[in-house]
Amino acid sequence: LQAGGIPQFLSQMTNLKDLSLAGTNRVAAIPENLFTNLKNLILLDLSDNGLTGSIPPSLGDIQQLTYLLLNRNPDLEGEVPESVQSLEQLEILLVDQTTISGNLATACDRRPHKIEILGSDCSLKNDTSP
Repeated sequence: LQAGGIPQFLSQMTNLKDLSLAGTNRVAAIPENLFTNLKNLILLDLSDNGLTGSIPPSLGDIQQLTYLLLNRNPDLEGEVPESVQSLEQLEILLVDQTTISGNLATACDRRPHKIEILGSDCSLKNDTSP
């Protein structure tokens, strides 16, 4: 894949389970509805790029998402959407070395299993058990 934004053709890969674009020089916002057709996606790794903007709430539509790695994107900002925090299968959320902020109470309080969250400030660091 060439450097640039996140390719739109990925939305057509409906059986995809693991997608890693880590360290591939993605310099753009995460498209709002790019991943909503990827219902089987378990791992989404967009770490170590130049992503900008905020985390789109539509990532919360990926009900099987277990690992969401957004770390090392210094221009990624805002809060983790409630829809993403509510993902029941989410076990790992990495947002360190971003400017993501806010409270992750939903992600931590409504969890049937342990979740690991690594963030850039104390309000995002959490390790909870049922």
